[in-house]
Order: sequence, then C-alpha cells, then structure tokens
Amino acid sequence: MMSSYSQQIQFPITMDDELRAKVESLKDGICARAVEGDLESAHPQEDMDAIRDAGLFGLEAPAEFGGMGVNSAVANDAIRQIAVWNSSTAHILFVHSVGLKSIPFLGNEEQTKRYMTEAVQNGKRFGVAASEHGQHVMDWSCKMTPTEGGYLLNGNKLFCSGSGGSDYIMVFAVLEGAPSLIEGVMIMMVPSNQEGVQQNLDWDNMGQRQTSSQSISFKDVFIPEADILGEAGTIMQLEPSMWALYYQSAFCALHAGMAEGALNEAIDYARNKTRPWILSGIDKAVNDPYIQGALGQMQTQVSAMRTLINRANEAVILVERGMLDRGEAAIRIAEAKVFSTDVALDVTSKIFQVCGARATSKKYSIDRYWRNARTMTLHDPVDWKRNEIGHYLLTDEPPMPCLLYTSDAADDSLRV
Repeated sequence: MMSSYSQQIQFPITMDDELRAKVESLKDGICARAVEGDLESAHPQEDMDAIRDAGLFGLEAPAEFGGMGVNSAVANDAIRQIAVWNSSTAHILFVHSVGLKSIPFLGNEEQTKRYMTEAVQNGKRFGVAASEHGQHVMDWSCKMTPTEGGYLLNGNKLFCSGSGGSDYIMVFAVLEGAPSLIEGVMIMMVPSNQEGVQQNLDWDNMGQRQTSSQSISFKDVFIPEADILGEAGTIMQLEPSMWALYYQSAFCALHAGMAEGALNEAIDYARNKTRPWILSGIDKAVNDPYIQGALGQMQTQVSAMRTLINRANEAVILVERGMLDRGEAAIRIAEAKVFSTDVALDVTSKIFQVCGARATSKKYSIDRYWRNARTMTLHDPVDWKRNEIGHYLLTDEPPMPCLLYTSDAADDSLRV
C-alpha cells in the first residue's frame, strides 16, 4: 500500500483549461435553477440541454466519433464540479457517460458507431435500468423471451437514474431459461418512448430529487437483435471488471461536489446573512472565531478529500493501462469512498453551525446538500468498504471485485 500520494505517471486526472471553461460556462444557469428544481423535484431539463449544447454528452466518447475523448478521471473531475452546483444534474451526466463508455466493450463496431453518433452528433442521452426489488441487488427477474427477429422484454426496474428525459435506456435483463443470471444476463439499448415502456414517475425520495430515478415497467417490449449489446453473459466475461471501479469513483466525485457546494454556500451565507452572537463583542459574523474555525475545518476536510479522490481516479486509469492490479485500485477507491462519505455527511451537516437557525428556511433549500449527500452515500454500505480495507491490511488479500449469486444456485458465482 502507498502511504502517501504522488502521481505515478504523467497523464491528466483533472480538467484542462479548455474543458474547465466549458463546464464553468454552465455555472450561472445551473445555480439559478438549483433551489427551485429541488423544491419541485423537477427533472433538470434545462441543465441537460445546456450540458448537451456544451458537447458534454460526448465527454468520454472517442475523438474519432467527435467526442472529447477524456479519460474517466477527467470525466469525474467535470462531474464533481457540476455536482457543486447541482448534484442531481451531475448524477444524470455520470450515468450517461458510464453507459456511453461501456458500449465499445459490450457491442460490435456498428453499435459503437451508432450510439456514439447518437450521443455526440445528435445530442441523445442515455439512462439506465438495472436494479430490481429482489433479495439483493443482483436478484433480477426482468426477462428476455426469444421471439422472431429478437426478444420480448418484460418486468419491472427501480432506481432507473437518468431515465426521465432520456432518449435511450440501457436495460439489464436475464434470458428466459438461462441456467443462471451469470450466463443469461443481457444488456440492450431501448428507446425511451418505445411502445410498452412505462416510466412510473414515482421517484419521491428525500435527496437527489431531480435524478428521475423512478421505476420503469416493461411490457412485451420488442427488442431487435441489433439493439442487444453482445451475447448473453458477455458483461460477466470481461476481465478485469471495470464497472464497479467506474461507478464507485464517480460516486466519490458526487460526494466531493456536494461537500464543496455546501462549503461554498456556508461561506457566502456567513459573509452576507449570518448575524454575530450577541455576547461575542464583534460586529460582523465574518470575525467570529468559531465560524472561522468551523470553515477552516470544513475546507481542510474538502482539500484532503479531493487529494484522496485524485489518487482513486488515477488508480482507475492505471488499471486500464495494465499498470496496477485491480484489487489494489479497488482498495484506493474504497479509501476515497469511506472518506468522501464521512466528509460529505459532516460538511453538509456542519453548514448549519456556520449559518444559524434562519438558514433552515425552506426558501434557501440549504438542507438539500445534506439530503443529497445522505441519499447518495447510501448507494452501498460504506462499512463493507472499511472492512475490505482492514481485511487487506491484515491479510494482504485484495477484495474480490464482487461475488454474485444467482437466485437458484448459491454456489454459482463469478468475480466481476
């Protein structure tokens, strides 16, 4: 294990000036809409239109297709910055970006060209439908039934982030009659407006209110062969599995954005709205040593978190290049996940110590930072990440990428 961080190889892990300028051009509009959008739980369509117009739907698309071609570390840095202003908007972009980058690994050349063109040149956006109401996150019952020219898709999905306002939904389902999920899992691109696709508009959670993470019902949706990405079980055969690394590192980026957004809000509010305590003997809240100390601690936490996240983002690229073992990369990301979870929850709560009681007014919606952080950090139990790190320290055994069990055979498993 590395005891300190220094970049191992010279490749970009943060935005360059050109990309940063593109992202910064979105700030005023996203910020102006953030409070009202949260209060109304409204899909951030104007944000997504602006992101599309800035070319960010092609953030990770290869340059040969007209995309920006940035690596996942740089993409995460862009997502982090957008999350400072609206974490739901950033969440939707991250789902699209991970879906887009996975297509060349799963599909053929024709599919890759088709969907890259749709995203980069035609401004189409992808949502995802994977999770279901099962005993665990991979207990799926959504089925693909063979029919002439393709398949019929039937079943229900939940937590379908980014599906609202999307043009395509990347759907995970299981081939009917397959001996196990591992051998039968299929991935397909389904047009969001296709007959038989019902978006249920039931996303009403306390945080990340604008991610359009509602449930979706599929009833006899025809899926032609051309829209299936790879053969049944293809995703389970890819080694090393990068999907968890991509998702977990992006989660860290979202945590960081939420914490930074809360810190910025606290600074602005303390400068312009917070009143000094009557017994303090000072005339301005900015001179309050306790407020100064709280902000100093919050800034220190955020800076340390950013450094750890940069290290985690770098690890993903090193694995892609065959320069780092996947297990060690997973540990680095786990460290970032644990710390960014703690920092996001602490900073988004501590903001009220700085701002005071009036900051709890609904009109400011400052509580959205904590609600978003509390919701986002529940995506998987962080205690298991702590356990993985400790287990590695004591045994030198890296974590298994994931142990998946099918519903019909508890000993049928695969690392992914």
